Amino acid sequence: MKTYIADIIPKIQRFSRKIDDLTLLTNQHWVSLGDMINSKVVYIFRGNNQLLVSENGIITKGIWEYLGNQSLIIDKGNESYLLKKAFFDENVLALKVDGSNEFAFFVNETKYDKDLNSIYDVISFLEKAYLKKDDPQNLNDADGPTFEQPEFLFSKKLPEPNMWVQQMLLTNETTLVATMLNWRQFCDSHSKYYPLYTYQELRKRGVVISHKIHAALNEYAISMGYNSFSNMRREYFE
Repeated sequence: MKTYIADIIPKIQRFSRKIDDLTLLTNQHWVSLGDMINSKVVYIFRGNNQLLVSENGIITKGIWEYLGNQSLIIDKGNESYLLKKAFFDENVLALKVDGSNEFAFFVNETKYDKDLNSIYDVISFLEKAYLKKDDPQNLNDADGPTFEQPEFLFSKKLPEPNMWVQQMLLTNETTLVATMLNWRQFCDSHSKYYPLYTYQELRKRGVVISHKIHAALNEYAISMGYNSFSNMRREYFE
């Protein structure tokens, strides 16, 4: 199972359903969010504790068991996982791998086919569903990013973005903002400069840098050894 670091999980745990509501879990088609572009892996937790795993239509069988205390054990082939519920609703299941700070994400297939095809879509979906309507600081962002006059920033210090970053910079503004707010995950896994590339792209599109985005950028700058993002911005952009 592919796992991710996801800063959003602690923020939305209070909205989570309990996983011992097995009617929501069993006999649903849960699509694992993985890193295999041409592979679709579906987990079906059957009521008799049989686990069916379908990869592009080829099924293997395993065993799953609810252990109580919001924990599951999954036996699949030669692998066994002890997983703890991190977040659960009728659309998204996030399980924390025991002993780590990473999460395996699963999406109900009814949503996967329509809206949620990647970790970026899931983060954006969860933010809209649970944070933007709940947090008074986000009321100004309820209808998505706001725009102003574009600002074209040039940098001689930033290296050329890798292929993954280039693809991300082509996505919509909502996705770019969501990944900016979860910058730690993408710095660790893809590029330590990811927030700078994203900031540059958002300003080119005229996206207003909201209080939340600015706070995330300050945290990023401090992690990189700067006093604030303003100082980092002056160094990287003309």
